[in-house]
Amino acid sequence: MTQMDALRTMTVNHVVEQWPETMPAFRRFGVDMCCGGGKTVDQAARDAGADVDALWDALMDAVRGGRG
Repeated sequence: MTQMDALRTMTVNHVVEQWPETMPAFRRFGVDMCCGGGKTVDQAARDAGADVDALWDALMDAVRGGRG
């Protein structure tokens, strides 16, 4: 399992708690951070009809100091 695979098992709530700078990316992709916060990022993205890989790219950009 790669580090990215491990991160993909994290919940939205956990990602936002650890990296609040990811919130704009979740919003931009329409991912529910409230009721959907207990879902994994992949599941929440699929539920929102978002491109999972594009969301992950935006999240990683946000964590690295980009704009998300």
